[in-house]
Amino acid sequence: MNRGLHVYCAVPACTTLEEAEKLKSLKEKSGLRYMMGETSYYRPGCITARHLFEDGWFGQIFYSELAYYHDRGDLKTLVEDKTTRFYEPDGRRSWRWGLPPLLYPTHSLGFLVGVTGERVRSVSALGWGNRHPYVTDNQYKNPFFNESALMETSGGNMTRCNVFWLVGEDGERAQWYGEHGSFYMANSGLHADLQREREGKPKPFSYPNYLEDPMLPPAMRHGSGHGGSHTFLSAEFINALVEDREPSVDVYTALAMTVPGLVGHESALQGGERLKVPSFDKA
Repeated sequence: MNRGLHVYCAVPACTTLEEAEKLKSLKEKSGLRYMMGETSYYRPGCITARHLFEDGWFGQIFYSELAYYHDRGDLKTLVEDKTTRFYEPDGRRSWRWGLPPLLYPTHSLGFLVGVTGERVRSVSALGWGNRHPYVTDNQYKNPFFNESALMETSGGNMTRCNVFWLVGEDGERAQWYGEHGSFYMANSGLHADLQREREGKPKPFSYPNYLEDPMLPPAMRHGSGHGGSHTFLSAEFINALVEDREPSVDVYTALAMTVPGLVGHESALQGGERLKVPSFDKA
């Protein structure tokens, strides 16, 4: 941005509150476009929940459960195999070693901010670890493999946000509970995508063909990584530049998906103390 370039970046948007303020300030000063490539925003489950919410199908979503499970694998191998992504080519530990789970919250929070547009106002989190070097010897002084946070939203609602690194599970998914109906993303083979209305039974849900979305040019209407989200993210950034507008996951949305996790990790370090989450929205 200091060189006059628009920016598309990977997640998370920042790792400290100071970086969050610098990013917001630079974006507003430069007037350039910034987009964070949060894959959850364009997963079929999130697209569906967003449409259902906009149509009023849920009523008020008073509670949601957000999850990002990315197991680190065999703990012995994690130490001994220096060819994994947890090590640099020269054998030094990479940034991934010991990364606090809630410093990488966007795959979970994308399912909240990307559906209701709410912001997180406060958070109370807990963490779990063991005596493995991953959590006893890392650059972050992070003692946790897994962190779970209960968050209060700007709409007065609740959300539970999990990020786990050591777990017999995998995937990125969410479930949204509304006054009139609830929607559940598929759970690793335990159940399919489900839709349920009050006083009704859960019904399997089949996604429409989102690849027919006119935002995607014909050559990009094909499967891609992270639940098909990659082509959508690429197209959205380019479309935003061509149409001279802010992209869907702009700097304010990106920080809303990131900052609550940073505060949540601090809460976990303090034994679950409920902490306020600062706002980085446009003044």
